[in-house]
Amino acid sequence: MTKKAWIYDYNYQNQIELANIFPETNYLLHLCSNRQQPILHFWQTLPTVILGLQDKHLADLPAGISLLHDFHYHAFIRNSGGLAVISEPGILNISFFIPQKTSLTIDQAYQQAFDYLQAAFGELNLEHYQVEHSYCPGDYDIVVQGQKIGGIAQRRQHEAVVVMIYLSVNGNQPARGQLLQQFYQAANTTHNDTYPIIWPETMANIQDFLSTPITVNDCKKRLLAAYKATPVDLQVLTPQLLKQQPDFQTIINKEHAKQQRLNKVILEENN
Repeated sequence: MTKKAWIYDYNYQNQIELANIFPETNYLLHLCSNRQQPILHFWQTLPTVILGLQDKHLADLPAGISLLHDFHYHAFIRNSGGLAVISEPGILNISFFIPQKTSLTIDQAYQQAFDYLQAAFGELNLEHYQVEHSYCPGDYDIVVQGQKIGGIAQRRQHEAVVVMIYLSVNGNQPARGQLLQQFYQAANTTHNDTYPIIWPETMANIQDFLSTPITVNDCKKRLLAAYKATPVDLQVLTPQLLKQQPDFQTIINKEHAKQQRLNKVILEENN
């Protein structure tokens, strides 16, 4: 039986829009839960470092933020665990919002998203395991030939789960690794082993393993084909339609206030 799903595709291109990413993620999770309708969210940003909750406790976070600004990267702390990742034009972020009509375990939700990736990139032998000395290491690092090309995280609320992926498609991946290597060197002045010692060579792009060039839009098309094969009747969710959904502004305002409190240290550094 074909199920209905939404696709929401957005490019966050300024400081105000960057502040919308995770409030919108939390609203979409609420919407998925209430409607019991899947949502596929593609998103991109201008050069940005997205920090995890653990990064808030770095000994000298302001020094790290200052370094990121010197390299012309925006920065903010997301409202979930984990460590820093980079988002920029050569990286595709993908969020699968899954209603839990039948309960999914944490591992099953991760595996479902991983299976979509493997179907989209059938010519690659994708694996998932923690890549030591990568940035934001985790059990569901996405790996090709021993190098990490992305990572997966998830968040749960009531009757829905969102599985979030960042995928390094093309661009200067060694420079991304070097940037976060320098960030932790500047901010982790107590040498706390909670934070990674990053080796840039542990990470790569999808492009590095394909015989022909690939763009972010190419990746979207591949993932859409894999997603629609489930099968699913995919309908476009525009920003205007999103704003018309029940309780949108109330929840967004509440999430913005939370994010502003969370990012107080970065707001102070900006001033």
